[in-house]
Amino acid sequence: ERGLGRERPGGFAQPLGSAWAMASSAEEVEGEDSSSEEPDVRWLPTFPLSEDSAAAPDEMVMPVFFLGESVYLPGARPDLNIFEPRYCEMYNNIIMNGSRRFVVPLLGTAPAPPDSSAAAQDKRDSLQIAEYGAVFYVEEFKKIDEETGGRIKYLCEHRVIGAARIKRILNPRNLKDRSTYVRAVVEDVNMDLDEGENVKGAELQLTRTFERVVQLHSKIDDAEAVRFSREVLIADNLGTRGVDGTFWHTANLWQALVQERLLLLQQERAKGEAAIVRQFLTETGEWRPQLRLMDLPENLQVKFRQLQEDFREEAAPLRDLLTRFFQTLIQEGRHEKRLEMMQEIMDQEAMRLQAKSSLQDLFDS
Repeated sequence: ERGLGRERPGGFAQPLGSAWAMASSAEEVEGEDSSSEEPDVRWLPTFPLSEDSAAAPDEMVMPVFFLGESVYLPGARPDLNIFEPRYCEMYNNIIMNGSRRFVVPLLGTAPAPPDSSAAAQDKRDSLQIAEYGAVFYVEEFKKIDEETGGRIKYLCEHRVIGAARIKRILNPRNLKDRSTYVRAVVEDVNMDLDEGENVKGAELQLTRTFERVVQLHSKIDDAEAVRFSREVLIADNLGTRGVDGTFWHTANLWQALVQERLLLLQQERAKGEAAIVRQFLTETGEWRPQLRLMDLPENLQVKFRQLQEDFREEAAPLRDLLTRFFQTLIQEGRHEKRLEMMQEIMDQEAMRLQAKSSLQDLFDS
């Protein structure tokens, strides 16, 4: 059972140390259709990795911290263990100068090109950097290198205080050599472009739907392994605007729910794989310190591959939510649109749970 009764951090990734190249998205950023039903992540366009540049006096510069395929939402409170020299340098600098801020963009894998040349292989292995990222603020900064034998230098507590748009990377060559941290020209994102508009009705509709989801989770109980507890209902309006509003609290809760469901799937897959290995060892009576898929008989290979395929199929929509959906949520500047996006996700969950509840009632009767 996984009952989610309090706010959870927006992600659980460790610092990434291998980002060295990047590519643009398949579609031009400026050509995106903002009216599409499923908005796309906006990626930075391709640029050379060897040409550094300087910021203008009136431009805002912020360090960039890469945390992989994780999206962090306003209000999240992530803890990070800092051990890479470039990031230790970054923390020293932002603590000393008092800024205490850096931007964390989503990373993605560039689409594989149709040809198979050496240059194409480089692109296939490259990464994409999202144009919008979460702004982390360092709240607690603790040196722990003596306690960890030098493995980890700092333990830092953060609060996500908003989002920033990356306009350009100033030192792209350091994406490759990692001799120092990356810096970028950024601009703070106004996350309430429609401030002043009356969206109270949409906020309350979102609240009612969320309450309905919590009620259904409680009703079907053990039939839903990962579910909300009633303690998440902290206010009469769970959709209020602003970085400190209840909307982002609700979004963080929803993100945690999806993360827990994906974790459960991963655990179930691991149990299934272990069961296949045990079956092989029991039937053959052999013990091998290392076992490859090709060492298994054909029937167990088929079973193993089917297990992996089932996992990929079930995990795909959860991973899409954790990357594309939550990333497009933070790059959306209108509160009304974000409410609409969350409402659609909650409606789908409520419909799924209602169908499950109806089947449960049918069998109980």
